[in-house]
Amino acid sequence: MPPPSVGIVAQGAMGTAIAQRLVKHGARVVTCLEGRSTASRARALAAGMDDVALDRLIDADFVLSIVP
Repeated sequence: MPPPSVGIVAQGAMGTAIAQRLVKHGARVVTCLEGRSTASRARALAAGMDDVALDRLIDADFVLSIVP
């Protein structure tokens, strides 16, 4: 069975921290970086998140919206 995929909406500091844990345990984590700042983009990519179009987030097995 392939590893699960997780879409994360709002990949700020909390979202990228969760993404790092998920990636570490074998999940594919996707997010949409369109319109995000350079810092947010760098943080998400460093966490191992894959950039996808917004309408592709729903293709993930799970979608998390992480907001403070």
